[in-house]
Amino acid sequence: MNYMKVLKENHAIKTFIKSSLIAIVLLTAAVSSKAQEQLTFPFQGGAAIMNRFFTDSLTISPEIIQKRASGT
Repeated sequence: MNYMKVLKENHAIKTFIKSSLIAIVLLTAAVSSKAQEQLTFPFQGGAAIMNRFFTDSLTISPEIIQKRASGT
């Protein structure tokens, strides 16, 4: 009889842990989704500001220019 009581308690604990982990995962996913909605576009001011950022930040080697490399 005592053995059955221990088995029921263990099952209850395992069920609680599983439920808690699922809730934590879902809550974390919801919070990260909400954070993505609140992020602002990094280039406020449109294409002109974005182009200026890339012009100021990138250094193109002569080899890339010579090979006329392109891409995204």
